[in-house]
Amino acid sequence: MTRYLIDFDSTLVAAETLDVLAEIALAGAADRAARTAAIRRLTDQAMAGELPFGEALQRRLALLDARREHLPELTEQLRASLTASARRNAAWLAQPAVWIVSGGFEEVIAPVLQPLGVQPCRIQANRFVWSAKGLAVGVDPSSPLAHDGGKIAAARASSDGEEVVMVGDGWTDLEVWTSGAAARFYAYTEVVARPAVLARAERRAASLEDVLRQEGIKP
Repeated sequence: MTRYLIDFDSTLVAAETLDVLAEIALAGAADRAARTAAIRRLTDQAMAGELPFGEALQRRLALLDARREHLPELTEQLRASLTASARRNAAWLAQPAVWIVSGGFEEVIAPVLQPLGVQPCRIQANRFVWSAKGLAVGVDPSSPLAHDGGKIAAARASSDGEEVVMVGDGWTDLEVWTSGAAARFYAYTEVVARPAVLARAERRAASLEDVLRQEGIKP
């Protein structure tokens, strides 16, 4: 049996969650342009392997001023940005062999993917830590995905002895394979092609159909 681990940001949705959240949360801020640019820069650095993921995550959250009430709009925007490939292959994504493993947040990923039939129990992601006033003040440290190497740990914990295949666009997805936690890795380019990842990857895929074809699975 094979377990397929699929990234979320820039893989199933044509966006990066914290970049979209920044546009929402900082809408009225005088320094909105500078802060959103800084968040996008941190995202790009983390996805290219230039900055440890855990550090980039904390630094982005510190710039955000995100609140609970921002989540419905964030969910709506991300749901609208579901890739054509994800929509076409909803039936496959809903299968028990497919898990979502992301450095994003359960509170957002679960409702975004619910229309595709993806069950929350097959989503491994971070969770926000909220203040009493509903401000996002951090990430739940009990999740391995809040830390460097988190996807590697999540992949090993979720494999249940099965062969693991990782699909994603970023450096943390690549690391699952280079660490030996995945038998194969597909550098996913439907949304973005990251040169640093492509330079190391043995396989690439421009759509979920491309992954399925190479895996010998009929859509």
